[in-house]
Amino acid sequence: MAFLPTLLATAMVLVVVHDQGAAPVSTKPAAPSQGLVERKVPPSRPEVTREELEHVLASLAADELEGRATATPGIRIAGDLLAERLRLAGVAPGGDAGTYFQAVPMVRARSSAAPELALRRGEASRAFQLGVDYDIVAEPLAHEGLVVRFVDAPERMPDAADLGMALVLDASAAQRREWLAAKGLGDGKGFGLIVTRGQAKQGAPRERLVSRLERVDKPAARADQPIVLRAHAPLLEALRQAGDGALLVVDTKVEKVREDCRNVVGLVEGVGTKDDPKLADSALVLSAHYDHVGLDERAREGEDRVMNGADDDASGCAMLAEIAGALAGGPPPARDVVFLFATAEEIGLVGTEYHLDHPLAPLARTVANLNFEMVGRPDAKAGGPGFLWFTGHDRTNLHEAFVAAALAIAPDPYPDQMFFERSDNYAFVKRGVVGQTFSSYNLHKDYHRVTDEVASIDFAHLFEATKAALAAVRLVADGKVEPLWKPGRAPLRPR
Repeated sequence: MAFLPTLLATAMVLVVVHDQGAAPVSTKPAAPSQGLVERKVPPSRPEVTREELEHVLASLAADELEGRATATPGIRIAGDLLAERLRLAGVAPGGDAGTYFQAVPMVRARSSAAPELALRRGEASRAFQLGVDYDIVAEPLAHEGLVVRFVDAPERMPDAADLGMALVLDASAAQRREWLAAKGLGDGKGFGLIVTRGQAKQGAPRERLVSRLERVDKPAARADQPIVLRAHAPLLEALRQAGDGALLVVDTKVEKVREDCRNVVGLVEGVGTKDDPKLADSALVLSAHYDHVGLDERAREGEDRVMNGADDDASGCAMLAEIAGALAGGPPPARDVVFLFATAEEIGLVGTEYHLDHPLAPLARTVANLNFEMVGRPDAKAGGPGFLWFTGHDRTNLHEAFVAAALAIAPDPYPDQMFFERSDNYAFVKRGVVGQTFSSYNLHKDYHRVTDEVASIDFAHLFEATKAALAAVRLVADGKVEPLWKPGRAPLRPR
């Protein structure tokens, strides 16, 4: 569990022919992408239906969506589809400016070609190859000649940083930190490039740097950090031989471009109960991630390269969409229920983390997150078809409540796999909120492979499991269970 490719020639989207019985809301989602293959839209019904489950799952996992990688045309179409399902079901929009979309501002460090690196001394110049001779972070850097300062002892350290210098630190990590600190140079910010020891032999060749996505407001590669190059044995030895005064000519061939992404967010408002009207002031967040890992770039010509993500996690999204329709079309819940279809889970829970920084329901009144991940195939260890298992089952009072209600929800049969910590629920846990995941992943071998196809989904299982999940959600949403950590079982919050 987590638990540019060719543009889409065609893609799938819902036909804008709506069920006359669906309860409309005032704000439509953004218009679907143009020029797409039309599919018949099943009506949105208040009860769980296999037809809707099959439609949503098959649409999300279609080849035309090219694996729904973050910040691609395919995932944008997937977001439109999910927003339309919420609209048809009568779920209120919970995104920005009255829409179903919460923008997640992202930037991509994009590699356009293999980086170029050469060491020049006088008239002599020697080129080096990415992967074989060095590795470098995917950050923009182009310089016609950084002056090499080779440091293999503390007395050779410069007294001040210099943006025109490549500081080569031929030392262990502990020694590097000590030498920089002794000169008050922090982690090396202010130099044009920091060069450290890499592998003791040649590495494997690479064609280009791996493009990287990160949040605009919380970049992984911070502006206050130096750009670091790891010199493997051939390059490091050449730098030793060249000594001070040689020049490093470098062009990473990387540029940064804005790549905004979107969470899909809906809301069914709670009304409290006669005995406890204050339940309406609390909220339950239900979530599933709708991104996957895109195309298999290692596939040979003519081979299937679409990693469809039918189980991971189109199945969880289909389950969540059905539960949203059931709550919107049935008796109103006591608590507010937020539906979060998160983007960018596969690159580090990014969409959920962003939502938690900008929540629809304040965390102070959020009682729990229930997450849905890989629920499309039965697991014999959980009870077989129709059964789910529940991560962190021994940490809270929820699993015991589900058992008492005779629901088909089993304990997590794979505690050694640490699934509790491996999905979007854990982003809530890190903020102090009870967060747990429903799954029926049976450790099948199609995880993150092109074989995770719609044909492998057991829809009879998914239909029964969705009904069990809805009953579990109702226990919490209607205030019949107050989610609580068991004594001593709440995970420590990160510092």
